[in-house]
Amino acid sequence: GWEMRVKTVTKALVVRTAMTDTRLMMLRAVTGLIQ
Repeated sequence: GWEMRVKTVTKALVVRTAMTDTRLMMLRAVTGLIQ
């Protein structure tokens, strides 16, 4: 049903957000090391 679809989309969005946050934190750490 559509409930499963909503759960899947929500999970994908959460995973994508977590991956983006991790990448941003890594970028920030690298920038801090350069400075």
